[in-house]
Amino acid sequence: MDRSKALDELPPQLIAVEPEDRTLTLMVMDLPDRYKQVILLHFFQGLTMQETADALGASQSTVHRRLKKAEELLKGSLTGGVTYEG
Repeated sequence: MDRSKALDELPPQLIAVEPEDRTLTLMVMDLPDRYKQVILLHFFQGLTMQETADALGASQSTVHRRLKKAEELLKGSLTGGVTYEG
């Protein structure tokens, strides 16, 4: 994916944020759906773990595991460690 082209296509409210925030948002959007969904609902939408679980039709423990894995994947990408196939 051409990141410079992707940035041009982002909504204006996202472009107004700091470059680091934009990078993290793009990384979240590149996560596999199961991890992206929990990150978007829990952190971006501010849902509780139970609300996120209810929204996804999953258990709270599943949401917790997915959040931890998503955080590992994002941290790995930021530090050049763990990678994933989207």
